[in-house]
Amino acid sequence: MARPRVFGGGTKRILRAEREDRRARDLKGYADKSVDLIHSNSVIEHVGAWPDMSAMASEMQRVGLSGWVQTPAWEFPIEPHFRLPFLHWFAPPIRRAVLKLSKDYGSSDIGVRRYHTDRINLFSYGEVRSLFPQGEIHVERFIFSKSYSARWGPGVNCRALSPYPSQR
Repeated sequence: MARPRVFGGGTKRILRAEREDRRARDLKGYADKSVDLIHSNSVIEHVGAWPDMSAMASEMQRVGLSGWVQTPAWEFPIEPHFRLPFLHWFAPPIRRAVLKLSKDYGSSDIGVRRYHTDRINLFSYGEVRSLFPQGEIHVERFIFSKSYSARWGPGVNCRALSPYPSQR
């Protein structure tokens, strides 16, 4: 999370963002709409189960006047964290078994493989839409949906850019 500070005067003003580590699910130290811009790039899928991801989305929208949240798409056939095809489409025990065969995780014990497979929860379009109901959803494509970006704030057209005509 960043708190902007403006330095200088006259015609030249410098905006500097300060990094502040906090739990994204609980931003009670910030008032409603007290941050000009909230940005999260490929983080929300790592914060835990659905209640944790939902809490993060709610807090970001409550605190941020404007925001941009990007996350990889579940529909894309290559799992972006492990760079393996189809891995995320299988049940967790199969994911852990496949990781045992991989170059990067093959020598890891079950605890490490379980940690890495259980901490990633990729989103479908409908799930992103439900977390950001007033936002504009942009779909990045490379044949399949590759990632989703939710945007909200002044000047953002808050109509969904759904890949599915029935959801427009």
